[in-house]
Amino acid sequence: MAKDGRVPAEPPHYSVKGTAITLSIPTLWNITAQQLLGYTMFETTKPPASFIDGINAKADMLLVPTPGVKRFSKKQQRRYHSH
Repeated sequence: MAKDGRVPAEPPHYSVKGTAITLSIPTLWNITAQQLLGYTMFETTKPPASFIDGINAKADMLLVPTPGVKRFSKKQQRRYHSH
């Protein structure tokens, strides 16, 4: 997030050797890593298509905080863990 509180149109890119964990909405996951663990807390009954596309394209594993988030996330083919 920028200092003015706005989300940048294009987030900075990070390159990580090994495993990276990202905590944000999937559209901001701009990370290259051997393995990317995505953590998102966006609670909804129908996520934006861009979120599902971002999860499918970038995450090796999706970590979610609640069964509700896990339910909408199960529409894609990944491994899930809710905490």
